[in-house]
Amino acid sequence: MGENIIEDDDYVMYYLGKTKGQLGVGFLVKKKYKANITTFIGISDRVCLLEITLEKHLFAIIQAHAPTEGSSQEDIDIFYDDLAKAHAPISTDNIISMGDFKAQIGKPKQYEHSVTGQYGYGARSTRGERLIQYAYENNLKITNTIFNLKKHRRWTWKSPDKNTKNEIDYIMAASNN
Repeated sequence: MGENIIEDDDYVMYYLGKTKGQLGVGFLVKKKYKANITTFIGISDRVCLLEITLEKHLFAIIQAHAPTEGSSQEDIDIFYDDLAKAHAPISTDNIISMGDFKAQIGKPKQYEHSVTGQYGYGARSTRGERLIQYAYENNLKITNTIFNLKKHRRWTWKSPDKNTKNEIDYIMAASNN
């Protein structure tokens, strides 16, 4: 619990969690890159930001863990407000936003190809609409949809009864390179 940095022989873990055994976000970084980390900001137990220099390029990485489908609209709004707070201090165009967004974007629409590729999985949910909006607002490309993977390789979540599969985890990127 809390916001902390833990080191062992090989890794440094940056994390933030406020409720024991629930939620929490963080980064596990190889120790040899520790000196390359310029910023770690825990926004909430659902969103954090790490800035790191690699190969002379600064990257901002946002880790996200969205509220569940049964959460209130207020919880969703707070989550996206926290994502906006994570973008505010970023000092680079090299951005990766990733995590469990609990959104289904489904098959992208033709006019959405500036933020998606042409491949998606399943049907779009209301949360998927919100994720597309987030991608537009932050000039991010949803990389999961760029490659034509076989359908059995597209889903990222399976229901406990193993009958339902959805793509709800995403990696989005923006770059000036």
